[in-house]
Amino acid sequence: MSKEMRELRVLSSKQSLNVEAAERMRELMETVREDTSRALQATVARKLLLQSVKEFFPLKVSNFGDLKTVGTGSFSTVSLATHKKSGRVFALKIRRKTDLLRLDMIARVAAEKVILLTLDHPFTVACAGSFHDEARLVTVLEPVIGGNLLEIQSGYEN
Repeated sequence: MSKEMRELRVLSSKQSLNVEAAERMRELMETVREDTSRALQATVARKLLLQSVKEFFPLKVSNFGDLKTVGTGSFSTVSLATHKKSGRVFALKIRRKTDLLRLDMIARVAAEKVILLTLDHPFTVACAGSFHDEARLVTVLEPVIGGNLLEIQSGYEN
C-alpha cells in the first residue's frame, strides 16, 4: 500500500471520528437542554405550589382537609392533606408540643424550620410555612411521593 493511500485512510478515519464526536456532542447538548428545561419546570411548579398556600395565611389545621397519615416517627407524624382553598396536596409534619418540651427539642425544631424556609433546591423538601395550636406544632411541606429514603435505601441493599 502506498504512503498516500495510508495517509488518506488515516485522514478518513480521523474525519469519521470527528463526525462521530460532533454527533455525540450534539446529543449531549440536547440532553443538557432537556434536563435544564425539566429542572426549570420543576422549579416553577414548586414556586407555584408554595405560593398557593402562602396566599391563605394565617395557616391553621382547618385550612386542610382529608388528612391521611403516611408516616410516624419518634417525634412527629406526617400526613398528606389537601389545602381546601387551593386544592393542592401538602405534607403536614405534626409534632406534639409536650413531646418537644419533654425531649428538649425546641432549638432543633426551630433550626429545622429556618433551614427548610431558607433552602431552595430541587433536592430538598420545600417548606411552605408552619403554624401551631395549643397542643401541636405543624410544618407545611412539599409532598414527596414514593416512600421515605431509609425504606428506599434498604430495598436496594437487599
